[in-house]
Amino acid sequence: MKRGQTAVINLGAKLLMSVAGFAANWYIARELGSEVLGTYVLILSVLAWVVIGGSAGIPIAIKKRVSEARTKGGYLTSGLVLQASVLVLFIGLAIAFRGQLHSYLGVDVLPFFIGMLFLRTCYVFVVTVLDGQQKVHISSLLDPLDLTVRSGAQIIAITLGLSLVGLLWGYLIAGVVTVVVGTWFVKFEAARPTKEHIVDLLSYARYAWVGAIKGRTFTSMDTIVLGFFVAKGFIGVYEIAWNVASLFAIFGASISRTLFPEMSSLSSQGETERVGELVEAALAYAGLFLIPGLAGAAIVGDTVLSIYGQEFVKGYTVLLILIGARLLYAYEMQFTNAIDALNRPDVTFRITTTFVALNVGLNVVFIWQYGWIGAAVATALSSGVAAAIGYKALSQYVEFEFPLVEVGRQVVSAAIMAGTVFAGVTVFGKSLFAVIPLVFVGAAIYTTSVFILSSQFRKTIIDNLPSRITS
Repeated sequence: MKRGQTAVINLGAKLLMSVAGFAANWYIARELGSEVLGTYVLILSVLAWVVIGGSAGIPIAIKKRVSEARTKGGYLTSGLVLQASVLVLFIGLAIAFRGQLHSYLGVDVLPFFIGMLFLRTCYVFVVTVLDGQQKVHISSLLDPLDLTVRSGAQIIAITLGLSLVGLLWGYLIAGVVTVVVGTWFVKFEAARPTKEHIVDLLSYARYAWVGAIKGRTFTSMDTIVLGFFVAKGFIGVYEIAWNVASLFAIFGASISRTLFPEMSSLSSQGETERVGELVEAALAYAGLFLIPGLAGAAIVGDTVLSIYGQEFVKGYTVLLILIGARLLYAYEMQFTNAIDALNRPDVTFRITTTFVALNVGLNVVFIWQYGWIGAAVATALSSGVAAAIGYKALSQYVEFEFPLVEVGRQVVSAAIMAGTVFAGVTVFGKSLFAVIPLVFVGAAIYTTSVFILSSQFRKTIIDNLPSRITS
């Protein structure tokens, strides 16, 4: 399958996931309010951090070794033994610190938490194994499956009168379904775990673990720190703004996930020149949606947030800053993704530790001084610094140029779109009935503009059309 088609499948899956997530968040926000939503988000944020600890970088190490076409069976069984051992340890820690968990969250949900921890760790393991086996087109479908099942179960639970408990049950049900489905597609070769495989996995995992921490720091460190300083209602509004910003980042994530196995394989064969070509292609499209998303949100972002309820409109400024943070992080992700593929996790480790330390420090100081606006600013600043460091580091191993001309075409197209939307708002006002059609019109204008201005974009579209269309 062509890499572009794989990326499109990944993108389509993430779009489906976004639609399901939008529907669920809209319904939860409308029916339960920002307070319950904030508590649920805080539980998921703590869970995400514990999952990072409970996976210990092992799934990422397996993905790397499997993608290199080494003896796969030994790595899978050795990794499974390691993963199970670490998971048991972290379940024990969750039980031991039940009181502290209850105090921070404000609710006692330990039985749910343990079940969610087990299922999420299994899910991460299965997805990364599928990615390593170059089955991204399959693993990409698990995310929307998970969120669709979860959203459906949660909406049903809410209609039955359940509140936070219903949200947690929905998470568990979706976890069982997706783990079972994902495991079905894993090619598992029976082999005894060996000391050699375990040592090799741990050697890579010690760096990969920190890489996973970087991603989690970006997505939820602000939420964790906010839990100490602001009311849960504000966390609920912040999460909605974050989710809207994340809608525009799905293409960049799809690119990095699709290209990693190929770059890893090329790197193991010494073809670094081709890796550089893939890096340039990834950078050219990392901000494809984020650039127009930022322009559009500046004009109608407050109206879009009002869909969730008027209390969420106050997140407008946070939304703009978070889209900017997402844009910077999208570029940074392409740099570190390539460095990992080049088998230099030590370099990624240094970038990650810098990002994590800066992000945590800025979040604590800025949230303490400026509240939730400070959280968004801290995320954006730390992402920008990490992107600059990542660019410099990657340039030492691979020759590539940042595609300024291609990105410039996207900026011009976004400006054309923004001008049209602004004119529409001026004429028709900013009601939902006026803004929603304008959003679709703006998207069409932006896509058409990029298609006309960019020969590279046109070629990418044509090259990845099904053969029966282009023949």
